[in-house]
Amino acid sequence: PLFVIAQGQLQYSSRSLFEAVAVIIRCVITVFAAVVFQLHLVAFAWGYVFYSLTLLITYSFMFRHQFTQLKSVSDASECELWRIYSFAETLPSQGGDVKSQELLSPAWSFFKQTML
Repeated sequence: PLFVIAQGQLQYSSRSLFEAVAVIIRCVITVFAAVVFQLHLVAFAWGYVFYSLTLLITYSFMFRHQFTQLKSVSDASECELWRIYSFAETLPSQGGDVKSQELLSPAWSFFKQTML
């Protein structure tokens, strides 16, 4: 769920940094487990365990930091930290009505499904 919130907030730089760190850790753990401990197939499982733990920890720290900043703001309605952009706001509107509801209803449905 934290990944989906970061995606909705358009935090591409944070997401790419977290993914890069997680992939590097996954590769190191996989190679280490395969070479040192001779865990051939299990090494890939350990790599993905550490990959998911890295993502969980990094996203948790990011949102915990945002939450503490949100507590320090007096008026939470004016705070942009927790703003989630709708799919219509991310589409470039050039000329025609690209942001029509008929085109966006499937995208909104898929977004709600990923939140579940």
